[in-house]
Amino acid sequence: MNNCILVGRLVYEPELKVSKSGTNYLSTRIAVSRNDKDKTTDFFSFKVFGKAAEFVKTYFKKGDPIGIVGKLQTDTYERQDGTKVTE
Repeated sequence: MNNCILVGRLVYEPELKVSKSGTNYLSTRIAVSRNDKDKTTDFFSFKVFGKAAEFVKTYFKKGDPIGIVGKLQTDTYERQDGTKVTE
């Protein structure tokens, strides 16, 4: 089972976009603090679609605390220089 729960703060101002198929979505990052003595922070990218994306855009701004529930998934793409990137 692939389930993930993250609680942190929005790194960027949410920006609503529309896909080629007409679906609203937003793609942003969340900063999640570790519970260690060095106060390390991890940054995760995430995407939200449809009504959930509209909700995030309406009620959240950069720096706000947010909790997200979803699945982990890697994306692979090719840069203009031909190098492959996996995120």
